[in-house]
Amino acid sequence: MKKILSLILVLGMTFSLVACGSGAASETPAASEGGETGSAEAAETEASGGESADGKNRIALLISAVSSVDDKAFNTACWVGMNRFCDENPEYTCTYFQPTEDTVEAQVSICDAAVAGGAEFIVVAADQFKVSLLEMSRAYPDVKFLSIEAAPQTIDGEVSIEDNVQVVTYKAEQSGFFAGYAAVKEGYRSLGTIGGMAVPGVIQYMYGFVKGADVAAEEMGLDDVTVKYTYAGNFEASPENQAKAAAWYQSGTEVIFAVASVMNNSIFAAAEENGNVVAMGCDANQNEISEKVLTSALKDTENTTYNSLTAWKDGTMETGEIVEMGCAEQACGLAMDGARFQKFTQEEYEALFERVANNEDGIADSIPDDSAYEDPTQIPVNAITLDYIK
Repeated sequence: MKKILSLILVLGMTFSLVACGSGAASETPAASEGGETGSAEAAETEASGGESADGKNRIALLISAVSSVDDKAFNTACWVGMNRFCDENPEYTCTYFQPTEDTVEAQVSICDAAVAGGAEFIVVAADQFKVSLLEMSRAYPDVKFLSIEAAPQTIDGEVSIEDNVQVVTYKAEQSGFFAGYAAVKEGYRSLGTIGGMAVPGVIQYMYGFVKGADVAAEEMGLDDVTVKYTYAGNFEASPENQAKAAAWYQSGTEVIFAVASVMNNSIFAAAEENGNVVAMGCDANQNEISEKVLTSALKDTENTTYNSLTAWKDGTMETGEIVEMGCAEQACGLAMDGARFQKFTQEEYEALFERVANNEDGIADSIPDDSAYEDPTQIPVNAITLDYIK
């Protein structure tokens, strides 16, 4: 029996992550280094479980200007994977860097700062780094790069992967599919999904959510399922984004699938203030963030990061290629640990997981990814009504 390995994120982590991006600036004004004080020492002692003999952080995480290392989602999962590796290998320490803006110049500058600080392995955890990553990998051929969800490319969009880069992508549409399917099977009829920005990783989840809801509604013979769909235009946890989600709940939306990094917290807060409604998280197990989180759609970025670091240490890291991972690789799914379903069962989930992992009757092939359509209105649906709000 195949079963997704859930990411367990301890919300009360002993290392301090809250002040990411607000610490002291590095030599370049566009780069800020992690740790509550902004110092490499804070990042080492609080986040790695050891201190390198030469005082250098040999492993670094680069995140985008619009996100946060303590998003309790994608970035946090990468960070936890790095720290797990460092805990087990105390000769390594790690830190993170965040630019003040997502320009190629600013992104390259934080890579420069990381390498100057001793980085030999750099994890890039943002789609926004596609162009800068190519420049970074060519500038530092002796540094290994793990790029999660971002294939390096030229300014013209031509993908080019250097021999020191491993790219891992996820079939996040499969995880989104499970979320949409489960929402309908749980009894919800008025669904919504709010994404941060229309970038590939977000679109995948949301397209999958639409398709999953449609498949479940068709299986159940329903004709009253609706799905609202929109992008907020940012990933910020803000009163404005909370108000947007609250307005949806107040107009009848019963469940919102949140695909927006730290903005997910705004959607969870809106659910907490609006009665008998729920939300769904993404990227990591966000079920414990709020009692209103029904479940979370997963990408196993923690283990991806940890396994890549282990392979690098062992000299077996495969680079110069894109590795795509989904259910068949046990890398996508739903967080059933701590889920709050009343009707949708573990047995139903496992059966559906098997169907998708094995592509039974072409079900996996039918789930659209981000490249399938220009916008969600083009997704073929048979039983639901989709309301795309631009």
